[in-house]
Amino acid sequence: MSNKKTPEEKIGSIAPFGLRMLPELKQRVEAAAQENNRSMNAEIVARLEASFTNLHLTDGKVTAVTIPKRDFDYLMSNIEEINRKMKLYPESND
Repeated sequence: MSNKKTPEEKIGSIAPFGLRMLPELKQRVEAAAQENNRSMNAEIVARLEASFTNLHLTDGKVTAVTIPKRDFDYLMSNIEEINRKMKLYPESND
């Protein structure tokens, strides 16, 4: 099985996209890219991707994940159920 990318998958086949930004923002992006060992393009793409996946970045690192309230409520109800079950069998808790 080959890991070679098709021409459509290669980054060089993606058309360039011009972007205007204030010099102060550009300096911040440059600093973040350098800190994260990425190109400016990779830093911008990573931050855009994170904004679409509800990830919150601080200094280029994921610090929180936002989920809809219904999903949070579902997770909490499962945690509460697990806690109830653990109380039934305290000898198995270390």
